[in-house]
Order: sequence, then structure tokens, then C-alpha cells
Amino acid sequence: MKKMLKLALIFSLFLPVTLTGICSIDVDGCSFMNDGCCVLGRYVRLLFCRERVPIRGEEILLCALDRRASWDSTAEEMNLFQSICISSSVERIYYSCFRARQGLIAITFESGSKLSRIDASAFSLCSFLRCICIPSSVEELGRECFEECSSLTTVTFERGSKLSQIYEAAFSFCFSLSSICIPSTVNNLGKECFHLCRSLIAVTFESGSQLSSIEEAAFCSCSSLRSICIPSTVNQLGKECFLLCSRLIFVTFDSGSQLSSIGKRTFSNCSSLSSICIPSSVTCLGKRCFDECYGLKTVSFEGKSQLSKIGDGAFFNCSSLTVFCVPFSVRRLGEECFTGCSSLAIVPSFVGLSFPIIEWDV
Repeated sequence: MKKMLKLALIFSLFLPVTLTGICSIDVDGCSFMNDGCCVLGRYVRLLFCRERVPIRGEEILLCALDRRASWDSTAEEMNLFQSICISSSVERIYYSCFRARQGLIAITFESGSKLSRIDASAFSLCSFLRCICIPSSVEELGRECFEECSSLTTVTFERGSKLSQIYEAAFSFCFSLSSICIPSTVNNLGKECFHLCRSLIAVTFESGSQLSSIEEAAFCSCSSLRSICIPSTVNQLGKECFLLCSRLIFVTFDSGSQLSSIGKRTFSNCSSLSSICIPSSVTCLGKRCFDECYGLKTVSFEGKSQLSKIGDGAFFNCSSLTVFCVPFSVRRLGEECFTGCSSLAIVPSFVGLSFPIIEWDV
């Protein structure tokens, strides 16, 4: 009898079937019981509607998710489903819930979703997942939640998004992602959150952005990124934030920028960047922050600049740099600051300036 029930369940994965009135079926660690409970995933329990478990062809409806049971890691039943619809009642998707589900192409959410958090690695390694629309109720995207979703081309956020945090490596190694618009409610982009998204051409921020920091290597090696406008609310650009963005041509800052520092190697090896205007609020340019930006010709500063320090090797090997007006506020120039700037003939703001007020970092 048990073998017959196993076969019935396997057939149901391929045929439009609704399972009802079943007391218990156990298939390789996957249990369907009379309360509509299905145990799947090493850290996951999937709860379906109490009266029936809807399985329609290649689509499965999930109605609640938590992490109280275990799944036989050799079972492959979930990989047969190409699309999954998450019920509006789900409030949280837990750690590694759908990790490495190779058959999964589309994730959708019922309207009126109550989902507030997608945990770490929830959809990581879903290498055939193509698109996802994050419900407006979601407040946090956990660490590595979509990491290595290599076919993911489109990520959108429902209007009225409440998203506040995008954590470390959330979309790293999403090689096919071409553009993204960050909701205005987001206040932090975590470390390496878009690292090596090599097809990413455009990053935009919703009007009224509350973003305060872009952390270390957030857009590192986004080799197709052409331009970016940093919101005025951002006060810190982490180290290596745009490292190796080799096609980055335009970097601008919203009017009234509150940016206080540009970190170590923030724009290093941005070989297509030709000019930049540093906001007046910036007090420090970190070590090698523009080193080996071979195409950089002009660096200017907003009026009433507060810049006091230019770090070691800040413009190292910027061989095309011809114009650099050092603000009068500068009191410290780092070691090898302009080494390799073979086209730089004169630093105009130094004319008539008495050198004793400059502290050389040697």
C-alpha cells in the first residue's frame, strides 16, 4: 500500500491533481499529512491549505514557511517545479529555503502579501530563476538571498516598498541582472551586495532616497555599469565600492550631498571614468581611491570644499589627468599621491600657497 501511495504522489508532480482526504504519505523524507502539512527542505517546513494540497502541473502553492523539520537531501521532488506562488499569508522565508532548486524559473507572490523578510541564502544558487518582484511588505533582504542566481535578469519592487536593508552579497554573482531601481526606503546597501553583476548597466535610486551608506565592494567588478548618481543622503562610500567598474563613465552626486569620505580604492581601476566633481562635504579621499583610472582627465571640487586629506596614492597612475585644482582646505597630501600622473603639468591652487601649512604624509 505504501509503495502505491508513493507512486501516486510521483504521478501527481506531473499531472494537474489536487490531493484531498489523505491521512499520511511518506516519500523519501517528504510527508503529506491530514492537516495539509508537507515537510520539505533541510531547514524548511512547507504548510499548505488545511483542506487540500494544490499541485497543478508544474506549479506549487506555498502557504506558510518555517524551519522546524528536515528533508532527505537526496530527494529531488522540488526540482520538478518550474514556478512557485507564495501565499499572501507567508510572513517570512527562512534560511536556505529554496537554495539550489535548479528547476525553479519563476517565483510569484499572491496579492496582499504579508511577507516581511527573506532570510539568508533563501534563493541562492537557483541558477535558472529569471525574474522576481519583491512584495511591498518586505523590509529586509538577507545575506546572499539571491547569490549566484546566474539567469536572474529582472528584479523589481512593488510600489510603496518598505524595504530598508539589503544585506551582504544579496545579489552577488547575478551575472544576467541588467538594471535595478533601489526603493527610496532603503538606508543601507550591504557589503558586496551587487558584486560581480557583470551585466548590470544601470543602477537608479527612487526619488526621495533615504540611503545613508554604500558598503565595501557593493558594486565591485560590475564591468558593464556606465553611470551612477549618488543620492544626497549618502554619507559614506565604502572601500572598493566601485572597484574594477571598467566601463563606468559618469559619476555624479545629487545636489546637497552629505558625503563625508570616499574610501580606500573606491573608484580604483575605473578606466573609462573621464571626470569627476567631488562634493564640498567630503573631508577625506582614501588611499588609492582613484588609482589607475587611466582615462581620468579632470578632477574638480565644489565651492567651499572641506577636504582636508588626500590619501596615499589617491591618483596613482592617472596618466591622463591634466587638471587638478587642490582646495585651499587641504592640509595633508599622501605619499605617491600623484605618482604616474604623467600629463599633469601644474596644480593651480598651489600657486602662491605657503608650503608649511601642508603636512606631507611621508
